[in-house]
Amino acid sequence: MTLGDLMDKFWVLARLKTGSSRSEDHYFRNFSPRVRHRLTKWQALQLYDEIDRVIRKENDLRFKKIPAMERLCASVTVETRSIERQNFEAFFADGVPINSFDGFEVRPKSD
Repeated sequence: MTLGDLMDKFWVLARLKTGSSRSEDHYFRNFSPRVRHRLTKWQALQLYDEIDRVIRKENDLRFKKIPAMERLCASVTVETRSIERQNFEAFFADGVPINSFDGFEVRPKSD
């Protein structure tokens, strides 16, 4: 999985709204074009469900201590890697606030 693929997944996390009343087509339309052309609607819905599962873990204190990027990396079983904060800022330069992931704060990893 490339950095671009991972960033696409965060674009999805920033854009999609949770809720069971939405249709599969709604989820599919909200994927970035870069991801959308490679996914079937079924795959898009599966990825949405995986991201939604991560979002719903917000009340778990163990997950609150882990930056959102690492939490999502673990959920989609990609190799966890550190991506610098400026990569996030560059990716969201089109106006999506850096800390707008459905209540999760995106912050640098503190060692």
